Amino acid sequence: MSFQSRKVLQALRRHGFYVLREGANHTIVRRETDGVQIAVPRHGEIRRGTVRGMASDAKVEWEQFRREVS
Repeated sequence: MSFQSRKVLQALRRHGFYVLREGANHTIVRRETDGVQIAVPRHGEIRRGTVRGMASDAKVEWEQFRREVS
């Protein structure tokens, strides 16, 4: 199962993240309140394990995050 990178970025924005910078292959997002930074691949599809790790880094329950990006 995979998820669209665009939807992952939208979900992270809803959790207080903003785009810090965009590299050639990844978009780096950051949350000011705790300084957490996450690199989101800019491929069309991101694998489930990668997205699950992003949810963990963002301190968001996986089931909630999965519903947001589905």
